[in-house]
Amino acid sequence: GMNLLHPDPDLASVYEAVPERILGEILKLGNRPDRVEFRSELLFDLTKNALRQSGCTPAMEEDMPLVNEVIRSLFDNLQG
Repeated sequence: GMNLLHPDPDLASVYEAVPERILGEILKLGNRPDRVEFRSELLFDLTKNALRQSGCTPAMEEDMPLVNEVIRSLFDNLQG
């Protein structure tokens, strides 16, 4: 998914909502992935228990070339 999280009313509330939001995005996909990869330790830690309970394997991945390419393209487009 590509939804953004807004820090309302505060950042702690956003962190608490992350596992539910991730699982909601998986439900929108219509099928459960075997593996969900993160390069953020914070997101990994916030979601690992919920993902395991739902039958997905959370994994840390430091190198995500396709994600890097998307981010680079997004910034290039934002700069004009």
